[in-house]
Amino acid sequence: MKSKFYDLARMTTATHHPAIPTLQWFCADGICPMVINNTLTTRDRDHMTRQYSASLAPLLSLALEPILARLEPAAAVPAAVAPASRDWSSAVASGAG
Repeated sequence: MKSKFYDLARMTTATHHPAIPTLQWFCADGICPMVINNTLTTRDRDHMTRQYSASLAPLLSLALEPILARLEPAAAVPAAVAPASRDWSSAVASGAG
């Protein structure tokens, strides 16, 4: 049986939708620790903590740059939404994002 990760990779390739691999941000060599660099990674089985989310922001930003660079200006995110604060996890938590 093939994993759901294989299916996702196959689907995004077939449809030409960009995908950002994130498994390496949580696991290495088949081990997925609950704490990375003194930060709790998840609060339950399916949700990461705000602290770990904030720590991943620079990695996500780097991964998004080439994807967003390929967008045509007309398809880009509206200016009112585009500027992200440095602490985007606080904006999302407060309902502002």
